[in-house]
Amino acid sequence: MRSFRSFPYGSQRALFSILAVGALIATGACSSQSNTAQGARGGTDKHVKYAVSGEPGQLDPTLANTFTSVVIFDAMCETLYAVSPEATMVPRLAAGEPEFGEDHKTVTVKLRQGVKFSDGTPFNAEAVKVSLERHLTHPSSQRKSELAALESVAVVDEHTVRLTMKKPISPGAFSVLVTDRAGIVMSPTALKSAGDDFGNSPVCVGPFKYDSRAPQNFVKVVKDPNYYDAAKVQIESLTYQIIADSTVRVTNLRSGDIDVVERVPTTDVAGLDGKNGTKILKSNGIGFIGLEVNGGNAGGVGKPGKVEGPLNRDPRVRKALELSIDREALNKVVYNGQYAAACGFIPPGTALAGEAATTCTPYDPQKAKDLLKEAGVTAPVKVSLLLSNTPEFTRIAQALKSMVQQGGFDLEINAQDSTAVLAAATAGEFQLHLNSWSGRIDPDANISRFVSTGSPFNYGNFSNPKIDEMVAAARSEPDVDKRRELYGRLTTELAKELPMIFLVRPSFYAGVRDSLEGVTTQPNGVVDFRAARVTGQG
Repeated sequence: MRSFRSFPYGSQRALFSILAVGALIATGACSSQSNTAQGARGGTDKHVKYAVSGEPGQLDPTLANTFTSVVIFDAMCETLYAVSPEATMVPRLAAGEPEFGEDHKTVTVKLRQGVKFSDGTPFNAEAVKVSLERHLTHPSSQRKSELAALESVAVVDEHTVRLTMKKPISPGAFSVLVTDRAGIVMSPTALKSAGDDFGNSPVCVGPFKYDSRAPQNFVKVVKDPNYYDAAKVQIESLTYQIIADSTVRVTNLRSGDIDVVERVPTTDVAGLDGKNGTKILKSNGIGFIGLEVNGGNAGGVGKPGKVEGPLNRDPRVRKALELSIDREALNKVVYNGQYAAACGFIPPGTALAGEAATTCTPYDPQKAKDLLKEAGVTAPVKVSLLLSNTPEFTRIAQALKSMVQQGGFDLEINAQDSTAVLAAATAGEFQLHLNSWSGRIDPDANISRFVSTGSPFNYGNFSNPKIDEMVAAARSEPDVDKRRELYGRLTTELAKELPMIFLVRPSFYAGVRDSLEGVTTQPNGVVDFRAARVTGQG
């Protein structure tokens, strides 16, 4: 792997200069306006403002499809199990660990007792059944793929449910079902009353309950007196302020107009950690940023078709592209070295991370050129890269464009707004797609959604029966050592076709005012306010 000093392309200094000027312009244009509109904060105010980067969209757990919705649901819609800061599954609405049958096809979950939804409806096994079945059967459900392994839900007694799976499932793969939005339980009273309008005023169990919303502006939640641990909740209200520009978010944190900001750019971490009355909370990520290849989407996800172009047809060309990417240098140029190289879908150091699943393809542009010759392709190979026009993704694309030239590629940057990118990816209107994934605590969810035949998130319509069988086998294996070996084999098999090229593994940095204590973060970057308190200091 080349060092940063010997990085082969000459656009580093120009790239940093462009980004620095852009940041100064954005700060000068937006900071005074923001301060005037919101005013100075201080004292021992228990009303917290949290700046998030995007509009959450649907606030219906069944229909939601944005990361910001996950952030907001964490405060007002608890799941059966949650993810700890150490990336383990912990009981939340469940009363203890799940109990697996001998065949690992049935899972019994005992529930907390004496719990109420924010509308006063009792929380019980029937409510769990209603919510899970809605996730499974609603025509527009975004949870169907997450719950694809679930066959049925049965009420054992008032505080016990039994989940029957279609095939045996490992404890790790099961954790993914119940720690994300598919594990959220909704008030059956509110569901019956509101129907498809449930997201306009969601009712769940949580430390906070829904209060109000202004689209593209804010979502406000307030302390829920019905919450089973309400005595421990010190914050009276929490407002999710939507501020897309990271520079503006950071400026508002420094001024005290905002108490917490998500996704602090790595370029701002040093300037916020212990300075200006602020601190940084870091969580090591379990997701990745990577490239998805369109190998078979000529008319829509789930509708396989022939896609033209050497990159899309020949795995040797895809391997040449990967050989042209220096992941360590990319991390240093774009993220100041504060992320990590991503070489696969399993984070190193985790229980299922064997050597075969975490070893990077070495950077070798000469070998890339040799592979292109072997494939009978004339360099430079023109490739179009679809991406959201965020500052972060733009920096990645600019760095990649300069980098892959050394291996014989001419990268065209096709940056659009996120809505247009999603539409284009779904329709198959791309050759290469730059995407990010926040990650789940079990590897199955970090790969099956992207490569399994028919997955709605498999934008390239990649399909390989052998890969499907390997994914299913690893998902079902309860023994950790055997699972680790299976994922190593799966990684090796995927490397032969390269439907995805992993780039970097993010760490998440949240900026917090010194006056706010007790805030914790999860491995996917979600900030937890359950134990937060305002001290009035800082």
